[in-house]
Amino acid sequence: MNKANLFLCLLLGNVSVFSQTVFSNATSHLPPGAIGGNTMDIEVADFNGDGYPDIVLAKEWQRNRILFNDGAGNFTDATIGRFTDVNHDSEDIAIADFDGNGWLDVVFASEDDSTHEFYLNTGSGNFTDVSSRLPQFVSNAVVAVDINGDTYIDLIFGNDGQNRIFINDGTGHFTDETNTRMPLINDVTQDILLVDVDNDGDWDLAVGNEDGNRLLINDGTGVFTDETATRLATTINMESRKVSKADVNGDGYDDLFFSNMASVVGKDIQDRLYLNDGTGHFTDVTNTKLPPDGKHTFDAVFTDFNGDSKPDLTVVYTLNEMPSVLLNDGTGAFIDHTSSYLPIETAGNNIAVYVADFNNDGKDDIYIGRFQQGDGMFFSEMTMSVQQIEKNNAFSIYPNSTKNTLNVNLESDCLSGTVQLTVSDITGKTIIAQNSLNKKQVVLSTETLTSGTYILTLSTPHCKASRKFIIKS
Repeated sequence: MNKANLFLCLLLGNVSVFSQTVFSNATSHLPPGAIGGNTMDIEVADFNGDGYPDIVLAKEWQRNRILFNDGAGNFTDATIGRFTDVNHDSEDIAIADFDGNGWLDVVFASEDDSTHEFYLNTGSGNFTDVSSRLPQFVSNAVVAVDINGDTYIDLIFGNDGQNRIFINDGTGHFTDETNTRMPLINDVTQDILLVDVDNDGDWDLAVGNEDGNRLLINDGTGVFTDETATRLATTINMESRKVSKADVNGDGYDDLFFSNMASVVGKDIQDRLYLNDGTGHFTDVTNTKLPPDGKHTFDAVFTDFNGDSKPDLTVVYTLNEMPSVLLNDGTGAFIDHTSSYLPIETAGNNIAVYVADFNNDGKDDIYIGRFQQGDGMFFSEMTMSVQQIEKNNAFSIYPNSTKNTLNVNLESDCLSGTVQLTVSDITGKTIIAQNSLNKKQVVLSTETLTSGTYILTLSTPHCKASRKFIIKS
């Protein structure tokens, strides 16, 4: 749906924790000229190779932006000379190394004018416009993933109409293989989430639509079957804008959160939470696990705000509403603690949210993208009550660098009992999370990680320590 029409329709129509997080307004760290207007999506990665998380913004009917980070959370608008000075209806972003040169490239999906942008990173964050390689069609979502197992990163577009799959030849040129890989369905898709719902080692697709969400199961070769009726059945009439995943109840399986809104009468505006039984069959637990809400939700991110190793939620809404911070009680039930966490400046026409450690202090910060308002940055201030033990006395790892496995030796008595092992990338996003019980040595599988630098964190209710390691190609 066109966002201007969408907003017109909307206008008419106690937890025990180990730490306390407070977010302060750090918007002054952003370049004013780059963050105004209509930010529809946010992605974060290190594009120039300096080890710090940079930001890419998809702008509706404005020039898309790239912001470089100096390492302390101060951002410079680096767009000129990198992205073309054009205005498209950009809605979503995919980031990957599409041409195999070791640098991250960028794809923007466009809705109303059907003109997608594709930029190849030639090195150190310098880009070449190769948008002509992508055909024109109306799209709201795009994800990057190796679909067919040839190690090249492919593209899946979520569209107003048939969703489409494009297979990469390894050089960043794509062939449309939709007819042989994707069920032929005409939905209005707003989001596509990669998630291995049935735990068979390949990526399935959770699809958020304006009228009826879907679950597409991968047969292992990148051919998808619509199994919504038997795995995600519901009679609720909902309009979903985003799909998020996390293991909310600690059983080892990814659960699903749908960010819902109601642009037309009759839609159920309540966000919804579904628990996975481990085989990719889901149960709706919204009524017992989520607080009721009557707000138009556009995005939600799972992260651990309070240091208890349980995934909490940040949820953003339009119409000048405050976002929500929902803390997980450990069973997958979420309790609203917004007033203790967020300043009033987080309220706005909030469209997108991204959580990462932007200022390199080891704590998660928040970037909020807004419609017809300037974006916001909010830095975390955390007072830890757990013991921060020296890494040299906590655990050792080998080999470093590695490829398929990482051996972890626990050397501190403080790291005993149940130990949470978390692997995050340089943006602070969690890639792997698992528990180890009463073991002094753990072999961690790293086969799913691409080459680059990662951070391994070991934590208990009383101790926490981290080390960097490298995955080699």
